[in-house]
Amino acid sequence: MTNTQTSIFDKERYKPKSSFTVTEFCSGIGGFRLGLEAIGGKIVLSSEIDKYAIQTYKHWFNENSEGDLFDYKTNDIPDHDILTAGFPCQPFSVAGVVSNKHWDKTKPENLKKKSGFQYTDQKEGGDQGQVFNGLLKIIKRKRPKVIILENVRGLLSHDKGNTWQVIQEELKKAQYDIHFKVIDAVHWVPQHRRRVFIVGFDKKQFDTNKVDFFSFPTEPSTELKIGSILQKRVKEKYTLKDGTWNSLQTIRERNRSLPKGQKKGFGYSIVDRDGPSRTLTKRYFKDGAEILINQQNKNPRRLTPLEGLRLMGFNKIEEQFNSSSEIFVVSDSQAFRQLGNAVVPSVVEAVGREVLRTIENN
Repeated sequence: MTNTQTSIFDKERYKPKSSFTVTEFCSGIGGFRLGLEAIGGKIVLSSEIDKYAIQTYKHWFNENSEGDLFDYKTNDIPDHDILTAGFPCQPFSVAGVVSNKHWDKTKPENLKKKSGFQYTDQKEGGDQGQVFNGLLKIIKRKRPKVIILENVRGLLSHDKGNTWQVIQEELKKAQYDIHFKVIDAVHWVPQHRRRVFIVGFDKKQFDTNKVDFFSFPTEPSTELKIGSILQKRVKEKYTLKDGTWNSLQTIRERNRSLPKGQKKGFGYSIVDRDGPSRTLTKRYFKDGAEILINQQNKNPRRLTPLEGLRLMGFNKIEEQFNSSSEIFVVSDSQAFRQLGNAVVPSVVEAVGREVLRTIENN
């Protein structure tokens, strides 16, 4: 498939003068890797704990990304220019309470707290809410020139903004100059995907007081259509069964008569092929209703994993396989879980170019 989604102002975009080194924590399926490799980045360490994401990463990049960031000793981590992490978003996607104190899971009162820094989910790898603290320790020990973090935009408003305040304060205490922006990936891929990008520069290595020290990339004016990433022929298993389709319609009709706050279910959305879709989430193949494709004389259908790959902008991965059946070595459910958790490579590339511009100009 021809990549029409990742061009970023060919004439104007910044071209780095030299290569740079990158660590990729919470690496998932390599969104940060693809984005930064496109502009000269060299990955010196990838770290992931989800066994299925590790399988996909190994299959795509022929490298083992298995590693828990809590287990690394300082000398285990190579020196690097940029530290990246798409740290778990689930702790900040639900309501909860955040404490300024480090969480002590031996205290019974803290075991009741299930969001923010206290969030735990053994199915997702344990103490997800503590990942930021683990990253902070690595940042303090290794002093990368730049950190680039990504999360759901709900991070900024979680616990009335207290969570974000704590994160900023801790990074500033570590002597990093912090910049952040909510970026909608719709300018690079045909889906609305609003995520907060956090960029920090080591104040011990940069004079961050300069005027216009760093700016996030200007968003392209490109209008992308989800119709451009759809396959012409798909297997029948992706078409909704009558029972599922009837149930979705029944829920929608019932919800129309209910006041806000009493509505049940996630509803559904049949996308306009001439426009972008809603956000692809990790629950997609479980619920699958937020992005449905209309079909003639048939019930709507879900996306295929290949279409999900394209929707997330992982075009380079598709190009390296001869058949779409070879791309994923995990189930459809796991494929969408990984894609829904991923970061869009072309957005990373755009942010990375501005980071490099700042590094090389200072």
